[in-house]
Order: sequence, then structure tokens, then C-alpha cells
Amino acid sequence: MMPSRDRRYDTVVNMNQTTRRPRVSVCTSAQVFNIQAFIDALLLKYTDIVSDVRYFELPYNDIDHFSFRNKGIDVMILCHSINNRRFAITNVTDAIYDEFLPNAVRALGKTKICVLVHDFRADELDTVEKYRKQMDAFLSKQPTTFKCAKLVMVGGKLDEKVELGNSQWEELCAFLMDASQSPEHIPGINLDVLYDRVNSVCQIIQRSPKYQVFLVIGVLIFGLMIVIPTVLVDRK
Repeated sequence: MMPSRDRRYDTVVNMNQTTRRPRVSVCTSAQVFNIQAFIDALLLKYTDIVSDVRYFELPYNDIDHFSFRNKGIDVMILCHSINNRRFAITNVTDAIYDEFLPNAVRALGKTKICVLVHDFRADELDTVEKYRKQMDAFLSKQPTTFKCAKLVMVGGKLDEKVELGNSQWEELCAFLMDASQSPEHIPGINLDVLYDRVNSVCQIIQRSPKYQVFLVIGVLIFGLMIVIPTVLVDRK
């Protein structure tokens, strides 16, 4: 039995924008039978919200170079089995989606992305406290996942039966409603990811005297490029 609703992970639904029925792609590198019950349940439960739910097979290797262009993905639910490829989404050793998820944000927009990590044992998630502990550890160790997805969840099996609690179904409904009311995404830059990249560069500079010297020289050159033309103009 899955836990009752944990309000800290609620999704707010905005009812002020134009509603449409998005096409949902359930994306995974596993075979379709691993998530078939979940796809069937989505179609049954949310037929009034979505226009279609389809299985979309992701490449098993080199997923960082996956291109969303012309793939027809509108709303993405990324399903990842911890039995298939460990609990390594982002930020940890051998993480699979470190580049894939930021690319997804740029292509689809954060409001169109859900990450569902599944195949946990039922006794690992059968109380609110256990679910909260899993989510807290997930957020602490793999924060990029949360920065790149509107909804992040963990659950049990998705193959022959769907081991998700009522609260997870409610969160999925809210996510799909929000996605249906979001305008078409214009590809751009995820500011959270950009901030992380800039922060990483700053940390590298702080640890390396060589890079600090290069930075000082670069600032001086840039300053001279501004000052010298100004002085020449004033002399004229």
C-alpha cells in the first residue's frame, strides 16, 4: 500500500490558461512490457485530459546525445527502473540523465516533464514517512532531477499492475492538467541549469590559481578594450 498524500510535494494547477489535450509520451529505455500497465492506467484515468498516451523507447546508450527534434514529444513522463539501471538519474556516479534532462527542458519546457523512478519494493514506500525519506534523499543527492522536472515521484511496479498510491495519481492528474494549460514551449535555456553551470565554473576558478591568473588577465584586457577607444575619442 502506498502512502497517503504528502502536501510538501503537491503540484499547483493553474486554471487561467487555455486548456488543450496534450499527447503524453511515456519514455523509457526499457521494453514496453515494463510499463504497460502504467500506460493503460493513464489512458483509462485521464482520457478527458490527454489526447493520447504512447510508449516511446529511448536509446539505452549515449542518451546524452538524444535529440528531441521532430520526435513528436509533447508531454514527457520519464520512467526509470531501479532494477534495470540503478537509482542514478542525475548528479551521482554513472548518472544516466545528466545531459538528457536539461536538454529536455530546453526542448519541451519544465512544465511538460515528469520523472517517475519505479520498481521500489512496496515495504519501502508504504507509509508517508518512508516515502518522504526516499524523496528527501532523492532531492538531496540528485537535485538536478528536481530542477528539470515539474513533477518527480517514486513508486513500485508498473508492468502487470501499477503500484502507485492515490496521492501519486492525484499529483499526476495535477501535472497533466498543468501541462494541458501551459502554452506551447519556445526552446530556450533552463535558468536553473545555467546557474549550476556558471556556479561550477566559478568553483573551478576558485580552486585553480592558473585559472585565476587567466581571469585577471582577461578582465584587464576587456577593460583596456573599453578604455582605450574612449580615450582616443576624447583626444579627437
